[in-house]
Amino acid sequence: MRTVDKTKKSNIKCEHCDHWCSLNGLCEVYNKQMNYWNRCPYFTWHHRYNQPKGE
Repeated sequence: MRTVDKTKKSNIKCEHCDHWCSLNGLCEVYNKQMNYWNRCPYFTWHHRYNQPKGE
């Protein structure tokens, strides 16, 4: 898996959020369809991006 630079503001978007479902594009917080490039105030990094490198 490619790593994501969490320091870049442009990487803070729905596709990297823990609340976004990639299967249907549904945001669990807003309970509505969101485009992967959107960003909301409830953004939290998905757990797969919080793992140390090499795992």
